[in-house]
Amino acid sequence: MLIAIMLAAAYLVGSIPTAVIAGRLLKGTDIRSQGSGNAGATNAARILGFTAGLVVAAIDLAKGLAAVLLVSLIAPLSGSAGPVLCGIAAVAGHVFPVFAGFRGGKGVATSAGAAIALFPALAPICLAAFLLAAALSRWVVVASLTAAFVLPAAYLVSCAFGAVFDPWRMVLGAAVFFIVVFTHHGNIARLLRGEEKKLDFEALFRRRS
Repeated sequence: MLIAIMLAAAYLVGSIPTAVIAGRLLKGTDIRSQGSGNAGATNAARILGFTAGLVVAAIDLAKGLAAVLLVSLIAPLSGSAGPVLCGIAAVAGHVFPVFAGFRGGKGVATSAGAAIALFPALAPICLAAFLLAAALSRWVVVASLTAAFVLPAAYLVSCAFGAVFDPWRMVLGAAVFFIVVFTHHGNIARLLRGEEKKLDFEALFRRRS
């Protein structure tokens, strides 16, 4: 019963539509009606400015982090199953937010927060993979997919070198990868057709407000 309550709470925390709220406060508009139409940090940065995008990313990341850490504190006897399931619930809430008509973001930042809580040693590796892929390709979708793939792959490598294998942590790693693939299916299709827009770093950094 406690885990069920925590799962519902994690979903509701994930459902907080950070980018939508930021768009309403800063521009008086629904951010999903502009740019890529996505309620996430990248679109927030494009529409609202680089600083706003960073704030949205930080809050979305904190949603996943909080969902995992809180259940670890409140229900420690659940082992890693409770934190993993609550992390996935928070990501599901971000992607399908009950507070925003079930039209949310793509779950990358919230997944990152859950991953930081459960794979603290691997988080810098995934971040480096994301930044390197973004810098080389200039496609956010490529960077997101790269980081999502590196997470379970790096975990398996660490287990091969002596780390204790936890099947529930592997469940989270696999779930993050498949969620990112699912939420980026449109981007992947456009990428294969050569229609996906590249990230304009210069223009993005110029828009600081």
